[in-house]
Amino acid sequence: MGYNRPLEVRSFFSPLFDVARTMLGTHEAFTRNAFRCCICGTEITRQQARSFQTCTSWKCRCEYRGRLRDQAKQAEARYEQALTQFRNGLCSTRNQLAGACGVEHPERFLPVCVPSYNAELVPMTADRREALRAFLLALLEDCTREADAAPDAHSETPDQAGGVDSSDHDAASETLAEFLTVACTCCGGHCCTDGGDHAYFTVDTMRQYIARHPDRSPDAIVDDYLQRVREETYIASCIYHSANGCSLPRPMRADLCNSFECYGLTHLRDQVAENAGTGLFIVATNQGQVMHHRFVEPLHQPDAPPGGS
Repeated sequence: MGYNRPLEVRSFFSPLFDVARTMLGTHEAFTRNAFRCCICGTEITRQQARSFQTCTSWKCRCEYRGRLRDQAKQAEARYEQALTQFRNGLCSTRNQLAGACGVEHPERFLPVCVPSYNAELVPMTADRREALRAFLLALLEDCTREADAAPDAHSETPDQAGGVDSSDHDAASETLAEFLTVACTCCGGHCCTDGGDHAYFTVDTMRQYIARHPDRSPDAIVDDYLQRVREETYIASCIYHSANGCSLPRPMRADLCNSFECYGLTHLRDQVAENAGTGLFIVATNQGQVMHHRFVEPLHQPDAPPGGS
């Protein structure tokens, strides 16, 4: 892999502040009164310090860019080494847990790691319900305002407005769908934690729901969503994040909820695509601790013991 991908350096003149701020000495440059070129020491402006950390000399900027390139290569090498060690650790964990799960030949199961969400269930509060109500009404008002401004815009049919099931992207096989479902179940909803009282809803979410239910009034639509809120939810997570997962059916969820895939699910897809017919060892971890795991066979091998916890 080249250094350009992780840095996303599109041209010599691209601002490098986001990368430079992580380098040794960058924070010092932002706290002192006099800003100086990190190569030759010449005094520079605050804007130059924020953009390049160098003066206007081409020589200094070329050397600075070279330093960034070298640091990027070193960081990527460290990442690859850590990733290899991590995957070797997963294989070791898989082999240790296979016996307790009655799984023979654990090497048949490729390891895949997903995050694990662990939090406390707390009673739903009236304030959270009211915050959701206000947010939904605001989105519906935006929908009405847009419809009045451009009546023919966004004229989706109910079928077109249907949510996309993330477990069936790109006409995925039933085996892949099963693997994705097991992985998300093991995780428990780590991707839901930023949902808050807005549940990732957007104007498009409401517009799609209206397209499928054209006879529902705004108040009725809000009630449809409020009725799906459970009596308990996980603390500091989405208002719909309940003990049994998301309490919304997929067509009512935000597009992001139906399409987002964490790194673990992306890796799972790659493993299935490259190793058709192979089982997976799916493990959910939290701060390095294995919280849940499952040995999952392809669906065409139903007699194998699933194992896991």
